[in-house]
Amino acid sequence: QFLLELESQIRRYLFMKTIISAVTGFTFGFVLWLFGVPLAAVFGLLCFLLNFIPNIGPLISTVAPVPFLVLNSEMSPTSAIICFVLIATIQFVSGNVIETRWMGKSFDVSPVFLLLALMFFGLVWGIIGMFLATPIVSIIKIILYQNPPSRPIAELMAGRWQVPEALNHPEPETG
Repeated sequence: QFLLELESQIRRYLFMKTIISAVTGFTFGFVLWLFGVPLAAVFGLLCFLLNFIPNIGPLISTVAPVPFLVLNSEMSPTSAIICFVLIATIQFVSGNVIETRWMGKSFDVSPVFLLLALMFFGLVWGIIGMFLATPIVSIIKIILYQNPPSRPIAELMAGRWQVPEALNHPEPETG
């Protein structure tokens, strides 16, 4: 039963993440194409792929087309700024509004914990480890949350710390 629920949550996470990343990548590439940025489709694909690396991936995909915006002699500085603001807004809305709303609380992991996991898995397995960090951390959090004794650790991973009941009401001293 537990493994079936875990598998279901992982499938849901991967499905939702893929859909959100695909829509974000398509919109990202479309905006770049509208502004006449070379390699717009490549940047859209890069955006799709990098959205699987939380926090760092969207930042890289937003910054990657900047040289093409700045050095494009056919684009006015105003158009370049508007294009950059649009692609940054797409990434922001995708990651902070749509993803958090659609993914729900089941994959709620603190950004600090996720960055530490990204560094760790990146050091261990390189770029593949960075892609796998979020699913691995999510699985660990789900497993920890299922067991009442380890639930405080899952809450800590989500960025919520509750003082254990034993510390809230210390035993009175005798003596």
